[in-house]
Amino acid sequence: MAESFVRGHPKLEECMVRLLDSGCHPDYSIAQIRRQFSRLSLSKHQTDQIQPKMLSKQVLRLLEKFNIDPALCPNSV
Repeated sequence: MAESFVRGHPKLEECMVRLLDSGCHPDYSIAQIRRQFSRLSLSKHQTDQIQPKMLSKQVLRLLEKFNIDPALCPNSV
């Protein structure tokens, strides 16, 4: 859904890809996100989808789809 929202808006496409890439940083922690957003409720499936390996696959796919410079996503590339 987010992908269709940003499609056609280069700045939003870039922001979304960079946000996803930030989840691939070595210091990324789901526990930190849960502490920061204490009301956030994530299922096991949702938690699995935001693991660095899964995020990296999406980032690489979106880089190609939106024709974004890979240099903007150092954590995934």
